[in-house]
Amino acid sequence: MSQDPATSVPISKYSSSTGGLGSSSYDDVVALGRELANSLDSNDTLGRWMAHYIADLIDRAETADGPDRDTLQHECAAEIMRLWSHRHSFRNPQRPMASFEPVYRALARLDPDNPPWSFLRTFSPDTAPKADQLEINALLKAALEIEDAARDAVRELIASAAGVASHKEAKWIDLAKHIQDEESGLVGVLRRLRYAGVDDAPDESADELGESMDEVAAPTAVQALEALATACRAALEVVDESVRDSQVSSG
Repeated sequence: MSQDPATSVPISKYSSSTGGLGSSSYDDVVALGRELANSLDSNDTLGRWMAHYIADLIDRAETADGPDRDTLQHECAAEIMRLWSHRHSFRNPQRPMASFEPVYRALARLDPDNPPWSFLRTFSPDTAPKADQLEINALLKAALEIEDAARDAVRELIASAAGVASHKEAKWIDLAKHIQDEESGLVGVLRRLRYAGVDDAPDESADELGESMDEVAAPTAVQALEALATACRAALEVVDESVRDSQVSSG
């Protein structure tokens, strides 16, 4: 089950990747463990061994008596949680939560704390135009407005993609709802990105991932794309005016 570099998942700095169990019961963890064992690739020697190992731990914990039962249950839960924390390295392309992996890769470029021009990386931080330069250069100002609108549109499309992923991963979301990790923090991540700088942002507490992702992935992508189109049309007018001014000057 060695990790394929092509599928490694950089976790956003906004994610709640604690791996904690919260108030989970042992039965919740065992249910997750059984499904994890079933999901491991039977053609992967290590994966097959891990599946048997987890199944054996569950069986021993369920049949033990006395103090040994508590010890074995603790060991069993710890191993299941350890396996869950390494799910991104499973060889199986249908590994748990795989649908969210491209979402994480996209999130890094949408940090609302990034400075202007950082989305398309048109300028380095040292060479980016200053505010006063933008005010006297309509073309540069239009370019920045397009970049901002493009970032918003991409963010909304990613939110919609996360909504699709939440439905595809509904089984795993339900099995792991007692675990606090990157997927459980994804709703908060997208909300913070969407409502960055907005005073009346909605409360991001308490909702479960599957339900709240529908709200996060509401059809605002259409509005964002329309705003991008508006910015492009405005830029076209600026370009046309610049061309006319240039022709007048040269004439």
